[in-house]
Amino acid sequence: MAPKNAKTITLVVAGVILLFLPKFIPSNYQMTVINLGGIYMILAAGLNVILGFTGLMSFTQAAFWGIGSYTAGLLAVEHGFPFLLTVPAAALLTAAVGFLLGLPSLRKLKKFYLAVTTIGFVHITRLILENWTSLTRGADGLPGIPKPTIGPLRFDTMHKFYYITLISCFLLIWLTAVIKNSRVGRAMQAIREDDLAAEVMGVNVFKYKVLAFTISAFYGGLGGALYAHLVGYISPDIFTFEEAVTVLCMLMIGGSGLIAGPVVGATLLTVIPEWLRFMQEYNAIIYGAAVVVMAVYMPTGLVGLTQPYWRRLAALFSSAKKNGSTG
Repeated sequence: MAPKNAKTITLVVAGVILLFLPKFIPSNYQMTVINLGGIYMILAAGLNVILGFTGLMSFTQAAFWGIGSYTAGLLAVEHGFPFLLTVPAAALLTAAVGFLLGLPSLRKLKKFYLAVTTIGFVHITRLILENWTSLTRGADGLPGIPKPTIGPLRFDTMHKFYYITLISCFLLIWLTAVIKNSRVGRAMQAIREDDLAAEVMGVNVFKYKVLAFTISAFYGGLGGALYAHLVGYISPDIFTFEEAVTVLCMLMIGGSGLIAGPVVGATLLTVIPEWLRFMQEYNAIIYGAAVVVMAVYMPTGLVGLTQPYWRRLAALFSSAKKNGSTG
């Protein structure tokens, strides 16, 4: 079997399993966890564009997540916008915020100082959501966000909502792969390796850094809109710095800069805490230790760790095909 055929068969089998997954999970709670895992995948994929492709340390995903959630929630609750308008509106507005944040920050700040600025942005965003009571209702939160309706279809259960999450994850992960393999993605990766050398080679470093921030914000806003419609209630205490660290851990553990990294990392850090609920108060310590271990011993994450084995498997397939053709 050729490597390409093996890869295609693997993807088809995985697609079939994902398509029929709700049939085998009767629990509403378990489906909620799976949907949340999908939203975390989107957030981590957005962070991957900033950190994994461009090499910029950022904690902004929690803030972008909150802006997207409140934009979609307010449009739906206060103005009666349908789901097909709230989601793109939230994603585009959040992308605009990311663009405006990136313009001054990326021109003036480098590495550590940029990271500190993004931490401040997360805290400022949460404080605005908490104190602008005339708009966000403050600490009381925003209840009554409706479940999605698309034409005659109403996604009013976790099992039905799963298909919105699945399609969104597939499209955004696919878009991440397209970006990585495009001229834009190659320019971002050149900046990650050495921004001075990239600039000498003619890459507009500032432009691509701002673009990475904008794309990441778009992902965060879209993930936030899905989250608002999924849970039906949002409040400022959800979108904290701790959540930003969680998304960073997902990317680092899965594999920064790799397309499958956010998928693996978000899946593990969504499912494993459910098995370890008795240790919930130690989550921050466990995540921090995991990131340190990954950074020192496995900088390419779990996905990067398995890549040599996949290459060997592909070589075995290729060798078997040659032997079969000569025999």
